Amino acid sequence: ACGGCAAARRPVLSWLAREDPAGVTAPLVQGREIVVGTHGRRGATALLPGHDPLFVPALEVEAIDPNGAGDAFCAGVTFGRSRGWGWPRALAAGAVVAAGCVASPHLADPALSPTWLHHRLGTDG
Repeated sequence: ACGGCAAARRPVLSWLAREDPAGVTAPLVQGREIVVGTHGRRGATALLPGHDPLFVPALEVEAIDPNGAGDAFCAGVTFGRSRGWGWPRALAAGAVVAAGCVASPHLADPALSPTWLHHRLGTDG
């Protein structure tokens, strides 16, 4: 598909994702381990084949700059999965890292580290 066509559909998909996130992403999950639709301050919905949708709430923070929040979410999830964490914990890590991004004037909280993340998740590591 051409990039312009995908960009033209994006507003419609965004609206549908807000109204019915599981309905929009369900067809995408076939043949994949997981599909995650992010919804900004409304959190994210994760779909795993054969499971009920998993809603991941966004953390409430004072929003300074949302730029990079989606990438930060993905980085947190990727970090968690690289450590062998299950999907729920990895997705929670994504929400924490995204919140740190949104609450910072930088693209990431300057204090971001594994210790920072574990502290915010309430875990020892």
